[in-house]
Amino acid sequence: MNGLHPDLENLQILNTGYSVDNLHRFTRLRKLRISADISADVLVECCKANPDLEIINLLGSTIYGKLADIVPYCNKLLDLSITLKANAVEYVHLAKLPHLKYLRLNGQHDIGSLQQVFRAFASNESQILKWLYVEPLINFDETKELIGIRSLSKLEYSYNDIRSLVALSQLNNLRTLQVKNTHSFPYQPVAGNEIIEAFLIILQRCRKLEVFFLHWYIKKHFISNVGELLKKVRDPETQLSLKLIGYENTKFITEKDKKMWKKLYGKYMRVILANRSNFEDKTESETPPSPPPADLYYG
Repeated sequence: MNGLHPDLENLQILNTGYSVDNLHRFTRLRKLRISADISADVLVECCKANPDLEIINLLGSTIYGKLADIVPYCNKLLDLSITLKANAVEYVHLAKLPHLKYLRLNGQHDIGSLQQVFRAFASNESQILKWLYVEPLINFDETKELIGIRSLSKLEYSYNDIRSLVALSQLNNLRTLQVKNTHSFPYQPVAGNEIIEAFLIILQRCRKLEVFFLHWYIKKHFISNVGELLKKVRDPETQLSLKLIGYENTKFITEKDKKMWKKLYGKYMRVILANRSNFEDKTESETPPSPPPADLYYG
Protein backbone atom coordinates (compact mmCIF):
# COMPACT_ATOMS: atom_id res chain seq x y z
CA MET A 1 0.00 0.00 0.00
CA ASN A 2 3.01 2.27 -0.19
CA GLY A 3 1.76 3.86 -3.41
CA LEU A 4 -1.57 4.95 -1.92
CA HIS A 5 -2.06 8.54 -0.84
CA PRO A 6 -2.35 8.94 2.93
CA ASP A 7 -5.27 11.37 2.49
CA LEU A 8 -7.58 8.71 1.05
CA GLU A 9 -11.10 8.75 2.50
CA ASN A 10 -12.24 5.37 1.15
CA LEU A 11 -10.01 2.28 1.38
CA GLN A 12 -10.81 -1.30 0.38
CA ILE A 13 -8.41 -4.19 0.92
CA LEU A 14 -9.85 -7.32 -0.66
CA ASN A 15 -6.68 -9.18 -1.54
CA THR A 16 -5.02 -11.17 1.23
CA GLY A 17 -1.70 -10.77 -0.58
CA TYR A 18 -1.39 -7.21 0.73
CA SER A 19 -0.05 -6.31 4.13
CA VAL A 20 -2.50 -4.48 6.35
CA ASP A 21 -0.01 -3.66 9.11
CA ASN A 22 0.49 -0.03 8.11
CA LEU A 23 -3.09 1.23 8.06
CA HIS A 24 -2.09 3.93 10.53
CA ARG A 25 -0.36 5.71 7.60
CA PHE A 26 -3.79 6.89 6.51
CA THR A 27 -5.23 9.76 8.52
CA ARG A 28 -8.45 10.82 6.77
CA LEU A 29 -10.33 7.59 6.24
CA ARG A 30 -14.10 7.68 6.50
CA LYS A 31 -14.83 4.28 4.98
CA LEU A 32 -12.74 1.14 5.47
CA ARG A 33 -13.43 -2.28 4.03
CA ILE A 34 -11.09 -5.19 4.72
CA SER A 35 -11.45 -8.81 3.69
CA ALA A 36 -8.21 -10.23 5.03
CA ASP A 37 -6.71 -11.57 8.23
CA ILE A 38 -5.88 -8.69 10.56
CA SER A 39 -5.02 -8.17 14.20
CA ALA A 40 -7.17 -6.09 16.51
CA ASP A 41 -4.05 -4.08 17.42
CA VAL A 42 -3.65 -2.96 13.80
CA LEU A 43 -7.30 -1.92 13.69
CA VAL A 44 -6.89 0.02 16.93
CA GLU A 45 -3.94 1.96 15.51
CA CYS A 46 -5.91 2.61 12.34
CA CYS A 47 -8.88 3.97 14.32
CA LYS A 48 -6.60 6.16 16.41
CA ALA A 49 -5.12 7.66 13.24
CA ASN A 50 -8.53 8.05 11.58
CA PRO A 51 -10.96 9.53 14.13
CA ASP A 52 -13.49 10.37 11.39
CA LEU A 53 -14.14 6.76 10.38
CA GLU A 54 -17.87 6.29 9.75
CA ILE A 55 -18.04 2.88 8.06
CA ILE A 56 -16.03 -0.26 8.82
CA ASN A 57 -16.76 -3.45 6.89
CA LEU A 58 -14.84 -6.54 8.01
CA LEU A 59 -16.95 -9.23 6.34
CA GLY A 60 -14.75 -12.16 5.40
CA SER A 61 -12.00 -11.05 7.77
CA THR A 62 -10.51 -13.04 10.61
CA ILE A 63 -9.73 -10.74 13.54
CA TYR A 64 -6.95 -11.79 15.87
CA GLY A 65 -7.60 -10.31 19.28
CA LYS A 66 -10.68 -8.44 20.50
CA LEU A 67 -12.43 -6.29 17.94
CA ALA A 68 -14.10 -4.31 20.75
CA ASP A 69 -10.70 -2.77 21.54
CA ILE A 70 -11.45 -0.25 18.77
CA VAL A 71 -14.47 1.18 20.63
CA PRO A 72 -12.68 4.06 22.47
CA TYR A 73 -11.31 5.34 19.16
CA CYS A 74 -14.42 5.14 16.94
CA ASN A 75 -16.57 7.97 18.22
CA LYS A 76 -17.99 8.74 14.78
CA LEU A 77 -18.61 5.19 13.60
CA LEU A 78 -22.10 4.80 12.10
CA ASP A 79 -21.95 1.47 10.28
CA LEU A 80 -20.17 -1.76 11.26
CA SER A 81 -20.18 -5.15 9.49
CA ILE A 82 -18.36 -8.13 10.97
CA THR A 83 -18.00 -11.89 10.69
CA LEU A 84 -18.68 -13.36 14.12
CA LYS A 85 -16.35 -15.52 16.13
CA ALA A 86 -17.93 -18.60 17.70
CA ASN A 87 -18.10 -17.00 21.14
CA ALA A 88 -19.87 -13.72 20.41
CA VAL A 89 -19.78 -12.47 24.00
CA GLU A 90 -16.65 -10.45 23.24
CA TYR A 91 -18.75 -8.08 21.11
CA VAL A 92 -20.70 -6.77 24.13
CA HIS A 93 -18.67 -3.56 24.22
CA LEU A 94 -19.70 -2.63 20.67
CA ALA A 95 -22.86 -1.31 22.31
CA LYS A 96 -20.71 1.53 23.68
CA LEU A 97 -20.13 2.96 20.20
CA PRO A 98 -21.94 6.29 20.65
CA HIS A 99 -23.24 6.79 17.10
CA LEU A 100 -23.61 3.26 15.71
CA LYS A 101 -26.82 3.02 13.66
CA TYR A 102 -26.19 0.05 11.37
CA LEU A 103 -24.85 -3.33 12.51
CA ARG A 104 -24.40 -6.44 10.39
CA LEU A 105 -23.50 -9.76 12.02
CA ASN A 106 -22.49 -12.53 9.62
CA GLY A 107 -21.10 -16.00 10.17
CA GLN A 108 -21.93 -18.54 12.86
CA HIS A 109 -21.79 -18.34 16.63
CA ASP A 110 -22.29 -20.49 19.70
CA ILE A 111 -26.04 -20.41 20.23
CA GLY A 112 -26.82 -18.16 23.17
CA SER A 113 -23.61 -16.14 23.04
CA LEU A 114 -25.33 -13.14 21.41
CA GLN A 115 -27.69 -12.82 24.35
CA GLN A 116 -25.38 -10.50 26.29
CA VAL A 117 -24.60 -8.49 23.15
CA PHE A 118 -28.24 -7.70 22.44
CA ARG A 119 -28.84 -6.99 26.14
CA ALA A 120 -26.05 -4.43 26.08
CA PHE A 121 -27.57 -2.61 23.10
CA ALA A 122 -31.01 -2.73 24.71
CA SER A 123 -29.61 -1.27 27.95
CA ASN A 124 -28.30 1.88 26.28
CA GLU A 125 -30.26 4.86 27.53
CA SER A 126 -29.85 6.64 24.20
CA GLN A 127 -30.81 3.83 21.82
CA ILE A 128 -29.79 4.81 18.31
CA LEU A 129 -29.30 1.46 16.54
CA LYS A 130 -31.68 1.55 13.58
CA TRP A 131 -30.70 -1.36 11.34
CA LEU A 132 -29.67 -4.84 12.47
CA TYR A 133 -28.82 -7.76 10.18
CA VAL A 134 -28.31 -11.10 11.95
CA GLU A 135 -27.28 -13.90 9.61
CA PRO A 136 -26.97 -16.82 12.07
CA LEU A 137 -29.96 -18.52 13.61
CA ILE A 138 -30.64 -17.17 17.08
CA ASN A 139 -32.64 -18.80 19.83
CA PHE A 140 -35.55 -17.54 21.92
CA ASP A 141 -33.37 -16.31 24.80
CA GLU A 142 -31.30 -14.23 22.38
CA THR A 143 -34.46 -12.92 20.74
CA LYS A 144 -35.86 -11.85 24.12
CA GLU A 145 -32.85 -9.57 24.52
CA LEU A 146 -32.95 -8.37 20.91
CA ILE A 147 -36.51 -7.09 21.21
CA GLY A 148 -35.32 -4.74 23.92
CA ILE A 149 -33.67 -2.66 21.18
CA ARG A 150 -36.81 -0.61 20.58
CA SER A 151 -35.01 1.88 18.33
CA LEU A 152 -34.80 -0.67 15.49
CA SER A 153 -36.59 0.33 12.30
CA LYS A 154 -35.11 -2.42 10.11
CA LEU A 155 -34.39 -6.01 11.14
CA GLU A 156 -33.13 -8.92 9.04
CA TYR A 157 -33.34 -12.06 11.09
CA SER A 158 -33.15 -15.87 11.09
CA TYR A 159 -35.22 -17.74 13.67
CA ASN A 160 -35.57 -21.34 14.87
CA ASP A 161 -38.48 -20.98 17.29
CA ILE A 162 -42.09 -19.88 16.77
CA ARG A 163 -41.94 -18.04 20.09
CA SER A 164 -39.18 -15.88 18.67
CA LEU A 165 -41.37 -14.82 15.76
CA VAL A 166 -44.19 -13.79 18.08
CA ALA A 167 -41.74 -11.88 20.26
CA LEU A 168 -40.74 -9.71 17.28
CA SER A 169 -44.21 -8.17 17.41
CA GLN A 170 -42.97 -6.07 20.35
CA LEU A 171 -40.70 -4.11 18.01
CA ASN A 172 -43.44 -1.66 17.14
CA ASN A 173 -41.10 0.87 15.51
CA LEU A 174 -40.11 -1.55 12.75
CA ARG A 175 -40.56 -0.35 9.20
CA THR A 176 -38.78 -3.23 7.47
CA LEU A 177 -38.69 -6.85 8.63
CA GLN A 178 -36.95 -9.62 6.68
CA VAL A 179 -37.34 -13.14 8.09
CA LYS A 180 -35.67 -16.46 7.27
CA ASN A 181 -36.39 -19.76 8.94
CA THR A 182 -33.33 -22.00 8.52
CA HIS A 183 -30.20 -22.01 6.41
CA SER A 184 -30.80 -25.59 5.32
CA PHE A 185 -34.36 -25.26 4.04
CA PRO A 186 -35.13 -21.55 3.71
CA TYR A 187 -37.45 -21.72 0.72
CA GLN A 188 -40.40 -23.80 1.86
CA PRO A 189 -44.00 -22.62 1.50
CA VAL A 190 -45.45 -20.56 4.31
CA ALA A 191 -47.54 -23.25 5.96
CA GLY A 192 -48.68 -24.34 9.37
CA ASN A 193 -51.13 -22.50 11.54
CA GLU A 194 -48.52 -21.52 14.12
CA ILE A 195 -46.26 -19.78 11.61
CA ILE A 196 -49.15 -18.03 9.90
CA GLU A 197 -50.56 -16.90 13.24
CA ALA A 198 -47.14 -15.56 14.28
CA PHE A 199 -46.84 -13.50 11.09
CA LEU A 200 -50.35 -12.13 11.54
CA ILE A 201 -49.57 -11.12 15.13
CA ILE A 202 -46.52 -9.22 13.88
CA LEU A 203 -48.61 -7.39 11.29
CA GLN A 204 -51.33 -6.61 13.80
CA ARG A 205 -48.96 -5.07 16.34
CA CYS A 206 -46.26 -3.54 14.13
CA ARG A 207 -48.48 -0.88 12.61
CA LYS A 208 -45.56 1.11 11.14
CA LEU A 209 -44.29 -1.84 9.09
CA GLU A 210 -43.82 -0.91 5.42
CA VAL A 211 -41.83 -3.91 4.10
CA PHE A 212 -42.36 -7.53 5.19
CA PHE A 213 -39.93 -9.81 3.33
CA LEU A 214 -40.40 -13.55 3.91
CA HIS A 215 -37.90 -16.07 2.55
CA TRP A 216 -40.64 -18.54 1.73
CA TYR A 217 -42.84 -19.47 -1.18
CA ILE A 218 -46.08 -17.72 -0.31
CA LYS A 219 -49.43 -19.43 -0.66
CA LYS A 220 -52.60 -17.66 -1.69
CA HIS A 221 -54.55 -18.24 1.52
CA PHE A 222 -51.78 -16.57 3.51
CA ILE A 223 -51.94 -13.48 1.31
CA SER A 224 -55.70 -13.33 1.71
CA ASN A 225 -55.32 -13.60 5.49
CA VAL A 226 -52.85 -10.72 5.47
CA GLY A 227 -55.10 -8.59 3.30
CA GLU A 228 -58.12 -9.10 5.53
CA LEU A 229 -56.11 -8.27 8.64
CA LEU A 230 -54.67 -5.08 7.13
CA LYS A 231 -58.19 -3.89 6.25
CA LYS A 232 -58.99 -4.07 9.97
CA VAL A 233 -55.87 -2.47 11.43
CA ARG A 234 -54.64 0.03 8.82
CA ASP A 235 -55.91 3.35 7.51
CA PRO A 236 -54.95 3.74 3.83
CA GLU A 237 -55.61 7.49 4.10
CA THR A 238 -52.75 7.96 6.57
CA GLN A 239 -50.50 4.92 6.07
CA LEU A 240 -48.42 3.62 3.21
CA SER A 241 -49.47 0.28 1.80
CA LEU A 242 -47.47 -2.70 3.05
CA LYS A 243 -45.02 -4.34 0.65
CA LEU A 244 -45.43 -8.09 1.24
CA ILE A 245 -42.46 -9.79 -0.42
CA GLY A 246 -41.92 -13.49 -0.99
CA TYR A 247 -41.05 -16.10 -3.57
CA GLU A 248 -43.42 -17.24 -6.27
CA ASN A 249 -44.36 -20.78 -7.13
CA THR A 250 -46.83 -21.06 -9.99
CA LYS A 251 -48.31 -24.18 -8.40
CA PHE A 252 -49.69 -21.96 -5.66
CA ILE A 253 -50.55 -18.66 -7.35
CA THR A 254 -52.12 -17.66 -10.68
CA GLU A 255 -52.56 -14.40 -12.56
CA LYS A 256 -56.20 -14.47 -11.55
CA ASP A 257 -55.17 -14.47 -7.90
CA LYS A 258 -52.96 -11.44 -8.44
CA LYS A 259 -55.76 -9.45 -10.05
CA MET A 260 -58.08 -10.38 -7.20
CA TRP A 261 -55.59 -9.18 -4.57
CA LYS A 262 -55.13 -5.90 -6.39
CA LYS A 263 -58.87 -5.34 -6.43
CA LEU A 264 -59.51 -6.35 -2.81
CA TYR A 265 -56.38 -5.18 -1.04
CA GLY A 266 -54.64 -2.70 -3.33
CA LYS A 267 -55.06 0.15 -0.84
CA TYR A 268 -53.51 -1.85 1.94
CA MET A 269 -50.69 -3.89 0.44
CA ARG A 270 -48.58 -4.62 -2.59
CA VAL A 271 -47.72 -8.27 -3.15
CA ILE A 272 -44.23 -8.69 -4.57
CA LEU A 273 -43.31 -12.17 -5.76
CA ALA A 274 -40.53 -13.46 -7.97
CA ASN A 275 -38.11 -16.31 -8.42
CA ARG A 276 -35.91 -16.58 -5.34
CA SER A 277 -32.71 -16.51 -7.43
CA ASN A 278 -33.38 -12.80 -7.97
CA PHE A 279 -33.12 -12.09 -4.27
CA GLU A 280 -30.29 -14.26 -2.99
CA ASP A 281 -28.47 -12.25 -0.32
CA LYS A 282 -24.98 -11.13 -1.20
CA THR A 283 -23.72 -11.91 2.27
CA GLU A 284 -20.22 -10.68 1.51
CA SER A 285 -21.46 -7.47 -0.03
CA GLU A 286 -20.44 -4.21 1.59
CA THR A 287 -24.00 -2.92 1.43
CA PRO A 288 -27.10 -4.38 3.04
CA PRO A 289 -29.39 -6.49 0.82
CA SER A 290 -32.32 -4.54 -0.59
CA PRO A 291 -35.93 -5.36 -1.36
CA PRO A 292 -36.70 -6.41 -4.95
CA PRO A 293 -36.68 -3.73 -7.67
CA ALA A 294 -39.87 -1.80 -8.31
CA ASP A 295 -40.51 -3.42 -11.68
CA LEU A 296 -41.36 -6.66 -9.89
CA TYR A 297 -44.26 -5.10 -8.02
CA TYR A 298 -47.77 -5.92 -8.91
CA GLY A 299 -50.75 -4.40 -7.26
